[in-house]
Amino acid sequence: MDDDEFDLINMDILDDLAEQRQGFQRAIIRPGGGRTLTERFNDQPVFRPTKSASKNKEEIEEMLTEANGRRCFVIADEDFKCDMIDVADIPINLVFLGDGRWDVRDGGSCLSLESRYTDIQPITAITTEDTVIEGTETPLCKLAVPNSSGYADDDGNCLFDHVRIVSDDVDPDAAISVPRYRGEPSDTIKVAPGFIWLARNKLEDDGLYTTNPRIGRLIKRSVVIENLRVLSSFTNLAFIARFSALYRPKIDINVVNCGQIHINTIGCVEADVGYEGNGRGDADASLGYGAVDGGGTRNVFRPNGRGFRHATTTAFNADEAPDSDKLELYGATRDHYVKDGRSVLSQGAAFDDHPGARRTVWDSCISLQSMKNDTSEQCAFQARGTNATIKNCYADATHPQFVNLHPNGKGTLTIEGGRAECPLAVDDRDRLRPVLVVNNLDCDVPDAQSLLAITNLTAYINGGRYRSSTNNGGAQIFYALAGSTFYLNNPTLIMNVTGASCNITRAAGKMIGTFNAMSENDTVISSIFRGETGGFCDWDAKWIGAKARPAATSNTATFAIPANFSVRDLVTAGNDDCFGARAPILSRTVTVTSAQLLALNTTSVVLVPAPGASTRALVFEGAVFFLDYNSVAYAGVDTAEDMAIKYTNGSGLQLAACETTGFLDQTADTRRYVQPYRAASGNSDIAIVANAAIVLHMLSGNIATGNSDLRIKIYYRIVEASP
Repeated sequence: MDDDEFDLINMDILDDLAEQRQGFQRAIIRPGGGRTLTERFNDQPVFRPTKSASKNKEEIEEMLTEANGRRCFVIADEDFKCDMIDVADIPINLVFLGDGRWDVRDGGSCLSLESRYTDIQPITAITTEDTVIEGTETPLCKLAVPNSSGYADDDGNCLFDHVRIVSDDVDPDAAISVPRYRGEPSDTIKVAPGFIWLARNKLEDDGLYTTNPRIGRLIKRSVVIENLRVLSSFTNLAFIARFSALYRPKIDINVVNCGQIHINTIGCVEADVGYEGNGRGDADASLGYGAVDGGGTRNVFRPNGRGFRHATTTAFNADEAPDSDKLELYGATRDHYVKDGRSVLSQGAAFDDHPGARRTVWDSCISLQSMKNDTSEQCAFQARGTNATIKNCYADATHPQFVNLHPNGKGTLTIEGGRAECPLAVDDRDRLRPVLVVNNLDCDVPDAQSLLAITNLTAYINGGRYRSSTNNGGAQIFYALAGSTFYLNNPTLIMNVTGASCNITRAAGKMIGTFNAMSENDTVISSIFRGETGGFCDWDAKWIGAKARPAATSNTATFAIPANFSVRDLVTAGNDDCFGARAPILSRTVTVTSAQLLALNTTSVVLVPAPGASTRALVFEGAVFFLDYNSVAYAGVDTAEDMAIKYTNGSGLQLAACETTGFLDQTADTRRYVQPYRAASGNSDIAIVANAAIVLHMLSGNIATGNSDLRIKIYYRIVEASP
């Protein structure tokens, strides 16, 4: 056969994809398509599609079946049609070259590739046992099974399989009407006749596998799909590509006009999935998924989607009858990881997980141009699973909220860094998720909305910058709705009010902690805190910047300040002191010299200077007196000559007193603790005097002789005199 009877592949295509080209120098393709067995370096299969969809399917499936794990190449210079490739139990490395696209506009799917679980055994007992592994005793989960031989080699050594433990117990986390059954992944670490040990001390759902528990090991088949380009249509509601029970597949697919699901992984393990594509691109949120991770384990997704309802999401898999051998359909998604994701024009939550998913992580993801204005559904991130993390992500101002704290979500949602140009979360629904942790988020809301307004949640806000520009009033940066507690750890809260009064924080729940607050203009802000019925605040607010400080608190008509209500706010910009009625209590140490003691009835000694503003007052919290004995005891100590702690001077309101007999007349170092004044009636109230010093005064008269100094450590607070 002469060379002129063959078309030579354009080697420039292969040069552009050097990695894919490794292992062969050139391939010769018959005119009109088909495979050739001539001139293939290292015997690597190559196929050029024809115009026949059924012929292409037949030829490609034959090529993959014969490949035995070798790299297979489909080279398409033009668009082509092909019936769905459906191959099981075959490791595949499939590379697509050329500019041609797989045309499925008439409906249908491209690929369905799968492996399976084998050696399925009923589990008769699940225990934890101390087991020696490489010389170290370690507690491991031990499963009793009738026959463990399939999990060992011919010499009885463990194969270190990836396994799945399942049962016919309904998993309530599915939160749907159709039952989904419990299952979780693990790996084997030791095998003995009748027993299998897992590389963990107990199952994650320990004690919940009661109905027909069983174990199966995964046949480790994989696939590499590179540079697959697909042309679909919005009327095509079939999945584009589906991968079931594959081990470490690597997938890279580009799709145009996806009608429903672009990529669906089912029970895959450690998949690496990247895609580019577009969904419907309209406001119909019922269709369009970029990638669905169904019951997978440690899968990584790198989406670049436009117009999808969700660029990525998780799911329990499709219905399956009890006692099935398709173990990949059991259990929720675990450790779903989305890296460097991008979503534009999302129709729902750009990045989503479904109820039951565990430990989802969205890392360095971006969501732009949200399609809906619906806080119950539309957001950059929707956390419906258990214990999710959002790291260094971004959402623009078109989103009603950065994250939807869905009522079905459980555990802790952690936000690490990133930037939101929209409210962080706004939701007054009851919820299961107990805890939100936000670390160093940069949040900037341009309109009149609260940045965080949540019901029934404990939120920890650590650092970060939260800025609200409000045009029509009624907004606040943090709003703890009923049942919520916000713990603030030095975030900076910034208001840029342009024509209306607002509150920096507000609570019908609890607001506790420390924060910095400032205004960017001279418009009056109503208060740093606004209370509602049942509300409670206990915080230290440091006012920064040069603009005027608002009142510390304001209250609705029905709000009653509780007995343990406390406020500490910095009044003067640039002052490093903090003032408050909340721990830590301020303190200072004063030495009263012997000369001052001898004249203390005549001239009082200042222990704490006046706070310097008529709006503030000192509150005495206690003092430690230490007589540093020198050589001569004090004399002339009459029964009425006690040391008193007072406001202002010797004529001021008394706050406490110290008996001098048995103290100042001693000939050794002596100590006393002085408590705040308590009325004999048991009432704890005492009048406070605005802008007054706290002083030490000797009642009745001066004492005589003595040469010892008295050191006093006084504890006090500074509070609003008229809160």
